[in-house]
Amino acid sequence: MLSRRNKPKTIDERPSRYLDLSGKAPSPHENRKIRGKKMGATPRAVPVPAIFLIVALLACLVTAVIFVYKATLPSVAPPLARDRNAEAVAVILDSARVYHLQGDLAKAEIVLSAGIREHPEDQQMRIAYAETLMMSGQLDSAYYHYTEALRIGPRDAYIEFVTGTIASKIGELGLAEAHYTAARNKDPSQPSYGMFLAQVQLAQLKYDDAILSLIQARPLDPDNAMIYGTLAEIYTRKGQTSLALNQIDIARSIEPDRAAWKITEATLLKRKGDPERALLLLNSLSIQERNSHSILRTRAECFGMLSRPKEAARMYQSMSDARLDDPELAFEAAVWFDKAGQSDQAIAYGERAKALGSQSADKLVQRLVAAGG
Repeated sequence: MLSRRNKPKTIDERPSRYLDLSGKAPSPHENRKIRGKKMGATPRAVPVPAIFLIVALLACLVTAVIFVYKATLPSVAPPLARDRNAEAVAVILDSARVYHLQGDLAKAEIVLSAGIREHPEDQQMRIAYAETLMMSGQLDSAYYHYTEALRIGPRDAYIEFVTGTIASKIGELGLAEAHYTAARNKDPSQPSYGMFLAQVQLAQLKYDDAILSLIQARPLDPDNAMIYGTLAEIYTRKGQTSLALNQIDIARSIEPDRAAWKITEATLLKRKGDPERALLLLNSLSIQERNSHSILRTRAECFGMLSRPKEAARMYQSMSDARLDDPELAFEAAVWFDKAGQSDQAIAYGERAKALGSQSADKLVQRLVAAGG
């Protein structure tokens, strides 16, 4: 559950329940990690853009649920009318809350939809309705009612943040950026706002803007490894290897066992011409992680740089034999056997990949056969 005391670090983290709206933005994490000190348990891997965000946005999020019980009415209404109106709103919100607790979102939606018709300018009613729509997967409608809540006011930083998160989920990254910017400007003391802003900027390839957002967030949460890891990713994309290595070194000093940081550092070491150290890092990953397609490819490239194509071929041979229905693994085995000068093996695995539908394998086999196998 997203709370103001346990903030999310990426736009992929999502809550499971709702909170009361206090009007305050989430506070910084209380349990800060000391840089360089290893954690007692392996942290949950959370990808950063390209490596961390392909998921990133790549699979983005529904976050922050808000439920409110008190109402605010225009001051022009007579006191008795205000009291009666506030009481009516409270009854509707309490009724919807009961349905929420029972897991009956459909009934909560009916109650709140009727409440919106009766009280269209009540911000709390809009937020509660938007929350219910969000929880039932109606994200476009939820976004509309969150923007209506902002129009009604007050334009709370946290509501801007939630609205931006919904916008990112529905693929409106420009709108998400605007909402996250508004949230950060209203509450510049909250590092999460700048971090989320940086991620949607990165997804839009606004590298310099994303760097600035992260640099502004960094002093607010200096022991947050995600800040340094994301900066490393951006510098990697910009071709600034030394700066990227510096940032990923800090991220790893904070979270030494996180797979994402190891992968980023290994990629940078390979780029810098140190494939041996890159292999050591990649081989320290879990079996599942190091045998993913992307990591297998990086490991094979390191073997190639070390003039050890046979090891890359045997690695792919083993993986292809374990996954007989995967054409990519068979094709890569054929490619590396070819590089290792083992034509017979290259043809055999090329034929396997060809049978699985690989057109590239077909061309490779034709070339090898024409060359005399």
